Amino acid sequence: MYGPYGTGKSHQMVALYHCFRSPGVVGDWADGRIEGLGDALPDDALPIVVSLQKEQYEYLWEPLFERLDYEPDEERYDEDGGYPSIDVIQEAVGDRTVAFFMDELEDWFGSLSGRRKDANRGFLQALFETTSRPTTDLFAFVSVLREGSDVHDILSREPERVQVNMSNQVDIREVLRHRLVDSVDDPSAMRALVDRYVEAYADTDYVDLPDGLREEMYDTYPFHPVLIDSLKTRYFAETESGATRGMLYLFAKVLVDKYRDTDLLTHGEVDAVEYNDELTRINVEHSRPDRCYDDIRERLADADITYGRPILSTVLVYSLTPGLAEGATTSDIVLGTYHAGDRINDIVVDLERLQGEVYHLWRSDDRYVIREDENPRSLVKNAARDVPDEDAMALVGETVEKLFGAGAHAVGFNVEGELESVPDSQNVKTVVKNGPWDQDSVAEVIKNQPAGRQWRNTLVFVQPRNGKTISQSSQQEKFLGKAKEVIGAEIRGRDENLAEEIRDRIDELHDDYEDDLLERLESAYGEIIDGDDLLNEFDYAAEMSLTNFVAAEPVLDASNVAAAVEADPFDLQRHVWGLVSDRLDSRSETTIDEIYEQFLMEPTYPIPGSARAVVNAVEDGLEDEPLLAHDGSGFTDDLRGLSRDTVLALESEVEKWSTEEVVSELRGRFGEGTKEVDLATFELDLRQRTDVWVHDQDPEDAVKMAAGRLTNDDHYVLVSGNEILDKVRSDATLRDVSDAETIGPTEVRTRIEETIEAAGEADTSQVLTTIRNDTETHLPQDDTAAAFRTAVSSLLSEGYRLKTGGDYVGTLGDRDPTSVVVAPMVPGDVGDSILNFVGELDEEETFQVQSVRRECAPDQSEAAVEHFLLANLGEERPHYVVGATGSDDPGDWFPGAGFRVPPEEGWTFEYEGDSASEMREEWQESHESGSVSYGSLSFTTNGDGAAPGRLQGVGEFQQAQTVLQLELGQSHEVVADILENVPESATNIDATVQFE
Repeated sequence: MYGPYGTGKSHQMVALYHCFRSPGVVGDWADGRIEGLGDALPDDALPIVVSLQKEQYEYLWEPLFERLDYEPDEERYDEDGGYPSIDVIQEAVGDRTVAFFMDELEDWFGSLSGRRKDANRGFLQALFETTSRPTTDLFAFVSVLREGSDVHDILSREPERVQVNMSNQVDIREVLRHRLVDSVDDPSAMRALVDRYVEAYADTDYVDLPDGLREEMYDTYPFHPVLIDSLKTRYFAETESGATRGMLYLFAKVLVDKYRDTDLLTHGEVDAVEYNDELTRINVEHSRPDRCYDDIRERLADADITYGRPILSTVLVYSLTPGLAEGATTSDIVLGTYHAGDRINDIVVDLERLQGEVYHLWRSDDRYVIREDENPRSLVKNAARDVPDEDAMALVGETVEKLFGAGAHAVGFNVEGELESVPDSQNVKTVVKNGPWDQDSVAEVIKNQPAGRQWRNTLVFVQPRNGKTISQSSQQEKFLGKAKEVIGAEIRGRDENLAEEIRDRIDELHDDYEDDLLERLESAYGEIIDGDDLLNEFDYAAEMSLTNFVAAEPVLDASNVAAAVEADPFDLQRHVWGLVSDRLDSRSETTIDEIYEQFLMEPTYPIPGSARAVVNAVEDGLEDEPLLAHDGSGFTDDLRGLSRDTVLALESEVEKWSTEEVVSELRGRFGEGTKEVDLATFELDLRQRTDVWVHDQDPEDAVKMAAGRLTNDDHYVLVSGNEILDKVRSDATLRDVSDAETIGPTEVRTRIEETIEAAGEADTSQVLTTIRNDTETHLPQDDTAAAFRTAVSSLLSEGYRLKTGGDYVGTLGDRDPTSVVVAPMVPGDVGDSILNFVGELDEEETFQVQSVRRECAPDQSEAAVEHFLLANLGEERPHYVVGATGSDDPGDWFPGAGFRVPPEEGWTFEYEGDSASEMREEWQESHESGSVSYGSLSFTTNGDGAAPGRLQGVGEFQQAQTVLQLELGQSHEVVADILENVPESATNIDATVQFE
């Protein structure tokens, strides 16, 4: 016989034992029950039982021979295996009828090894073969746990064996009922109780009532048949050999512990805490019982969830074997938790509440499972419980603002219900309240005490639909509960103690909860309060659905709401003249922007959509009113092309001017002590004045005509730069010269000398400009050229020179005396001394202006010495050049460059032309060795290649001018390389290189 523990193998062994031990008793019992059994039994037999769990033997033949009182001769044992042979066994049995019972043989045989195992295997084979010998009445009965074991394989080799699978002979329900329950004392009461259960199941939609459940409950009482089936599935899935015995043990323990406290043993009685050890043994590879234990002990202790513990215990039973019909349905949970008198709805409610309390309860589709991993949803809900109401309300407010977008301001979303401050700004603001608006709350927002509110007509009031309120006491679970879950997900998502995949799932839940909260709020809003004067006439206002009020989608959008409350153009036109006239009653002018602001300040006015809308209302609604518009460049009576900065004034309040009034204004300014008037500035001031309107012509023409009339009087001149004009120009300055000193050549010379003393030289054009800018002096235009010619000529006669490019000349000639540069020069004897001093210097010796002055001309100005040295630069006797560059061009000298005496021997390469190849040919024909004492190279290139390397590709270029100044001391080979790399496309080439 084979089968797992609890299938009745040992009981069958006992029954067979009595068939051989007491055949008469068995025969009498079998009479009428089992036909022919009594006749088949032996009259006299010796049953021998060996229970290998109670007593361990070295060899299996020892208990057999001991009971047979047989002393074997070991010399007759099998020579190879060392075990009794068939002959020995036959001799031991003799003519007796012997029944040999070996119970639980499998575990004992499995513990053997080596020679001992081989000997016992050989004996079993000999024993089984002996039973088939017709001359020997020997019967062998063996029980094993499973097919495929070593003992089962030995038995399988016997062709005459009788094999019985005990698993097919036993119903676990019957085993439990008959082994653990003697009888039901009151069958009628039991049936009545079962009927109450079945009726309760049938009266709810939460239970899928199995067919025949009532009869099954009758049969298995006090055990619920669904409990038996679910545990059988789990036990037999893990180990068939010990399943029945394990179930018997668990059910026996539960029955003993609970029979006084319950009317029916359901899943809930197999408590996850009390029977943790037993449940863990069902599947030792998983720790789900321990996790369920933790949830009950640590998280249900303080939770008021009546059915929490039996629900979790029920779910655990269905979770013990992962992957095998894993998880309990709501129906399974009700069947496992409910007891007579309970309300099934309460069980379902507690099931939902559990998901926020415990960590390891998962919901997958329509099933609930206990798993080792913590359920992110439960973690979040657990964290959400500790989130303060004020934080949740604040998040709801933030989400409302997110829902309505920019321009929305949520108020009332706090535990005190106070209205948060709304900014005071010109833009239209959608104020969204957590509940219905009333007169007091509207007034509170509009007045904004104690700070006050300037822009009172910029507020739109929105509220939830149908008088709903969102607070910690109203709609709490729908909005605050969801907001707490969002915050709980944020808290758990930052917990680095959680596995990364759990945190990722929590992040997904966070996004889902945020979207859910947003959708819930979207369904709650909204209505708008529509009225003409909400501050004073709130009772006349209407609550309108935003769906009907807002034309654009989405309707829950602050910008679309603001657009919907904008006044139509005709409504603005009806009110704009009243606003303009009221302002002009108290002041001389007003801007359109100020009118726009008036609209935004007073709640009794319509709300303009923008300043442009008010501009349009002025243009279209006030064209027949006695108004002038000023745009910064003057007044006009045409109210078109206006802007928000346009100034409006009553025509009757603006003074009208013509040229005569402009002349009078200019004379008035000069009469107040002004010496000159910039005509452009005067015109701009005139245009910008809002009390005067030059109405008969353009203000520019009026100013020119007025200035022309004044210049006809000798007291006024027009000045521009260093010119006195004979015609009016807009950029001219009108000057009053009636009190100015008239100057001539002497004063001009003095100004030139003062400039030379200050700057080292004098540009007469700048001197003239200074004179023209001096309002205290006047040099008539007709006398200007003569005065400067006389002054410059007198200075030249005294040794001064004219600086012209790189030359110094001593005569004025045909040059314009108002546009020359006068430079001082040392006397002739001092100049000779300077040249002698330089001539005595050695080659390569350098000198500065200051050193020459100190040695040769201490009584002369530094400027005179400088100009003398530059005037003689490059001359042969003595020969000196610019110290820094080696150039003999005065234009290349600069302060600090100094001077240098070059070597007497050397040569110069020069080229001017448009051909790079021609330049290189001349170089090849003429160049000598030496080092650079002065070098300059310039040329022009065209196209993209003309740009320096770092600029190429950055943009497109037409032309580039390259100017190079060579470092002194470089060899002629370097110069050759430079010339070789001048582009072939180069033009305007100018090369000068001096060599030492």
